[in-house]
Amino acid sequence: MRNSTLHTSSRLRTGAPSLTSCGFICLLALCVCFSLPRIAPATAPQGFAVEKAALETVDGSLVVDLSLSVDDEDGLRDLLKDGAVLELSITLDMEQRRILWANKHVVGTVYVSALRHDPLTRDFLVTIPGIAKKDSLRDRNLTRLLHASWRKLVLPLIPLEQLKEADKDADYRVIITLRLQHAEVPPWLEKSLVFWSADVVPKEERILEYRLQ
Repeated sequence: MRNSTLHTSSRLRTGAPSLTSCGFICLLALCVCFSLPRIAPATAPQGFAVEKAALETVDGSLVVDLSLSVDDEDGLRDLLKDGAVLELSITLDMEQRRILWANKHVVGTVYVSALRHDPLTRDFLVTIPGIAKKDSLRDRNLTRLLHASWRKLVLPLIPLEQLKEADKDADYRVIITLRLQHAEVPPWLEKSLVFWSADVVPKEERILEYRLQ
């Protein structure tokens, strides 16, 4: 009976892994995890770079002449190459200034420009807001593409006759609201439960004063 008991105990000790073996296995697993490639978003731009924002008269209408980009085109380029599809939205709100009452809203419109990267052709593609043509511009050079699109925006606001009929001597202001957002969930967050914001850069506003001459 004593020999049988000793034999059984010996088998139990032999089958159980040692603490040293467990530690080595855990360390190896950690090394494998950290060595695996991790999908992460590229560094995003931090804000808009507005080079020009002015009110002009074109063909009897008041338009917003706008030239803009982002403060970090390299970061924008990396986001697009990682699969992000972005939308630039430009909201124009015109108000008639009043002293005793709240300002009167005259007209409001939103223009949207989509920006993405085609991995097959390696082109960047952008749609230009404010014109009827819906075909995308494309270029492998993102800086050149933005110069041809976002930096040469002419956005119709309101016919001048409409303002003259309302109040010829009124003062107005135009509020320009800029937003750059993800048009869809980025590839690196499709299977993630991490909270994320659709905004790529913080919303920005510009206010232009106008008086009908």
